[in-house]
Amino acid sequence: KSFKKAKPHGPRIGIGIVVDQFAYHHLQRVRPHLKGGLKKLLDDGIFFENASFPHGRPSTSTGHAGISTGAYAQAHGIVDNRWTDETGKIIESIEDGNESGVFALDGKTYDFGASSKNLVTDTFSDQFMLSQKPGQSTKVFAFSLKDRSAILLAGKRGKALWMDSNNGLLTSSKAYFEKLPDWVKKFNISHAIRRGMTFEYKYPHPLDSPAYNFRDATNYKFSLLGKTIIGKKITVPFKSPHAYSEIRATNYVDRFVFKAAKQCIEENFTDGQDDKLFIWLSLSALDFAGHMFGPDSREAANIIYHIDEELDKLIQLVHSKVSPAKSLFLLTGDHGVMPIPEVLAAAGLTNAHRITSGDVVKHMNEIAEKESSIKELVKLFSTPFFYFNDVEFNKLKDTMRESVYQKLIGYLESLPGVRRVLTREEMEKITDVEDPHVLLLKKQHYRGRGADLTCVVDPHFLLTPYSTGTSHATPYFYDRHVPLVVWQRGVREKQIHSQPVSMLQVAGSLAHAFGVPKPSASEEPLLPGFYTAAG
Repeated sequence: KSFKKAKPHGPRIGIGIVVDQFAYHHLQRVRPHLKGGLKKLLDDGIFFENASFPHGRPSTSTGHAGISTGAYAQAHGIVDNRWTDETGKIIESIEDGNESGVFALDGKTYDFGASSKNLVTDTFSDQFMLSQKPGQSTKVFAFSLKDRSAILLAGKRGKALWMDSNNGLLTSSKAYFEKLPDWVKKFNISHAIRRGMTFEYKYPHPLDSPAYNFRDATNYKFSLLGKTIIGKKITVPFKSPHAYSEIRATNYVDRFVFKAAKQCIEENFTDGQDDKLFIWLSLSALDFAGHMFGPDSREAANIIYHIDEELDKLIQLVHSKVSPAKSLFLLTGDHGVMPIPEVLAAAGLTNAHRITSGDVVKHMNEIAEKESSIKELVKLFSTPFFYFNDVEFNKLKDTMRESVYQKLIGYLESLPGVRRVLTREEMEKITDVEDPHVLLLKKQHYRGRGADLTCVVDPHFLLTPYSTGTSHATPYFYDRHVPLVVWQRGVREKQIHSQPVSMLQVAGSLAHAFGVPKPSASEEPLLPGFYTAAG
């Protein structure tokens, strides 16, 4: 059987939705109770049951960068949410200087910047914009609660907007706008989540219905917050520096993003025959709910039910602007999540456990100081990565440096759950990798940003700064497996694919659908369903 590429049907509006921490096992629980936009996409679109990220340390930044570039971190450079420079100074994945200053109130800027400078290759959004023809309106916007999520989807040519955690306004930076557009200012007047506002935590299904009847759905014993917020009212404090910490785990922040995206469509979609608009929405509430209340909680399920409702409204708006065949929707997650280890252990998975990293880092620094006189050698721990003060470490003679390495590795490998520890030099030199989990970690290593020590851990073991809650920091399937669905009525619809696919295939597949070049570092084939059989 021969194959040919599907004829380009030229969607004019594209919607890409990335739900933060949308593990596939979430969907398995809630799908029977969906009735809105999520149900529509799953019933009518191309559904990939076995999509996963090839990441050894899944994170928001690396996941979003992988979706947008179609490349491994060893090519795009976003190895994690943060890393360190050689002095041990922490570098956030999207931080920049004042020339990319973030907009504050009244058009002023903060004394810090945000951009995609650290993303060293181009994205689907960049190629979408570069394909603009004379006289054609081509626009890309990316919205999120989190700055890094919006920025890494927008790339350098799209426009990234996110919620300012100081005041609840939609904001951006000088990397994307000389000043905030008038439509953004108008949006903020009507929809900002301001300090002092009170919100009631609502749920779309009766609490005693099967929609919330999951094992451990009300077990908050080992969750980060330790209690539920269902049925409570939440007030955004006036003076707290963490005013938005509670509201961000609710559907209200996702609704903020949906409203921003809808107003953007109303203000920016133009009627020219060849005009195109692509909107990214990265929805962060599920990630915060999963961390605060646990991924099995009613709060986590509730976020998905609200996304189901809001997505239905967005689909209706898009279809009022163009025919359904001229719109393409994509929905996925940026990483999965591990169930809380203590909950797993209580259920019979006795290997599940955690070790808090504070004592581990303290002991590592004591070992290093005793061996070499360097104080506080370990400057950052981000599961499973340890970053050193390399300026001081590299002053040591080779024999001393190797001795420190071996003492630290010996200690780490003595911890139950740590299978193997690799140095930066080993990560860079490995060529023949038999362990698939080590291979995933190697492909997430970028020279100059890689960790000094990387731990390879056992399944369901969590080395974490927190004594409760959970994370998504291992190369195992529960942390990498996410839903993926694409829908373009009459063109890409009504298929289910069970074979494994990589989330790095998304960028090139979107590029094919819109008739633009794929991102330059993308080497992956098109997703199934983006070709049609012939003969």
